[in-house]
Amino acid sequence: MISIPSRFNGIDIPANDPFSEEKLGYKQYAPILKGMVDMYKDTGCVLAVNGKWGTGKTTFMQMWRASLPIELYTTIYFNAWETDYFSDPLIAILGELQEISQDNETFKSVCAAIGKVAVAAGGTALKGIIKKTTGVDADVVKDSVDAVNSLMQSSLADYKEQKQSIIEFKKKLSEYVANQDGKTVVFIVDELDRCNPHFAVKVLEIVKHLFDVPNICFILAIDKTQLECSIKGFYGNNEIDASNYLRRFIDIEFKMPQQELKDFTELLFANYHFDNYFEGARNSSGPSEDYFKNFATSLASQQQIDLRTYDKIMAHTRLALQQLGNDPVLIDVVFFLCFLRVTNAELFDAIAAHKFSVQELLTKFEDTLPRTLLVKTGSGNEKRAAHTMIFTIGQLLILYDSKEGETIEGCFNDIAKQTTLPLNCKLMDQDALLESLKHYKNQASLYYGISSVLHTVNLLRQFK
Repeated sequence: MISIPSRFNGIDIPANDPFSEEKLGYKQYAPILKGMVDMYKDTGCVLAVNGKWGTGKTTFMQMWRASLPIELYTTIYFNAWETDYFSDPLIAILGELQEISQDNETFKSVCAAIGKVAVAAGGTALKGIIKKTTGVDADVVKDSVDAVNSLMQSSLADYKEQKQSIIEFKKKLSEYVANQDGKTVVFIVDELDRCNPHFAVKVLEIVKHLFDVPNICFILAIDKTQLECSIKGFYGNNEIDASNYLRRFIDIEFKMPQQELKDFTELLFANYHFDNYFEGARNSSGPSEDYFKNFATSLASQQQIDLRTYDKIMAHTRLALQQLGNDPVLIDVVFFLCFLRVTNAELFDAIAAHKFSVQELLTKFEDTLPRTLLVKTGSGNEKRAAHTMIFTIGQLLILYDSKEGETIEGCFNDIAKQTTLPLNCKLMDQDALLESLKHYKNQASLYYGISSVLHTVNLLRQFK
């Protein structure tokens, strides 16, 4: 049995040419992002790179970071999700900043200055956290801790004192950043939208209110919609204008354009060794490799599936095919059912439970799938995609009307002799669907019926 990975292994990022393996067309946006940093570096900025989960933001950020000239930029990559177990993200951010310089004395002064601000809210326990995380001895901030504790006892942190402490911290931080040989510090914060709401909001507040200094640019790689949900969760109010709230913290937003999936399909095809399956089934009557790739790409593109979900679908499809060995199989039907299993579990379960009549299932597909996948108009690629989708639905309808080789409704008993479609279409070309039904009606593999195919999709066959 061939060994296949359980998920996409990722893309290599060569140090000498970080974008050489990039397949989603993101390389063209790297100089745009760099230009924004150069424009705002003298004053500092918070720049958001907005894209939905699974669109390749993390890979793009890592490639972009590697592409920045090391003689001009000092870069930090901070995965917020991996550190949201900290009660205070300030310590995690300071820990990352410490890594960019060996100037411990200046960094100690930064910690001493932040002690006046942070200890007022965090108590003396912060001394131990600072020492553990940054290696700075707690005595460095002892005077500040004692002063603030005394102040807390008498007046709950006098406002003017706190304001002056923040000014002092920003001054010390600016000095520390300026000591990076004149380089702009690019601080990338990734996966913020996946953090718990309290941590995510605290990061935003700290970045904007404490780290708003010259020559340091924060790049937030976020799914803005998900981060807005975190903000609503933090405040416990779904009515809050989270989009307007975010604008307080983000100076400029760059929205990642929709990616092309064709090249990503090729990567997934290779990653999961689909070629091994097609090699064994090459002499069967099943679809070709190119037919499968085009169908998978068009379905995922038209449904606007993100890369992570697409990866899950392809991984599950390959696992389903692994059970069949080199037997001929309707791979497009298997892929389509795997697609529904991941993206529309309600519809998949209804098909498995045979809740619809054949006509109702056809209508359900026409109501659910994008019009561009069902109507043969537009460019040559769009027409081919619709043709493939119609033929796939035709196969699935025949399977659906068969249970272990025995017809259920008998809709297609005399389909070979019929000149008109025995079903009603709202969108699809009836002649094309009729052609599909006639083509697949006599295929031996179809006589196994829907239950056999679902058995494969649900991974209930013995692996071969």
